[in-house]
Amino acid sequence: MMQNQTQAERQEIFTTREARQILRCSEMTLWRMRRDGQLDSLKLRGRRLFTRHQLESALKRAETKAGG
Repeated sequence: MMQNQTQAERQEIFTTREARQILRCSEMTLWRMRRDGQLDSLKLRGRRLFTRHQLESALKRAETKAGG
């Protein structure tokens, strides 16, 4: 059952505002990360959305790039 919760958590969907709060960045930084291929996203009916997995992957890439 724990594995199902983990999969469900990865499938959580976040709005742009929520993604900015999680990543602690500005709207412009989020846009640049998407443009530069550092952050994947989904587009649904004109809204940009992010999964937890996409946000975690972006954080890991940023840590690796920063040498952390």
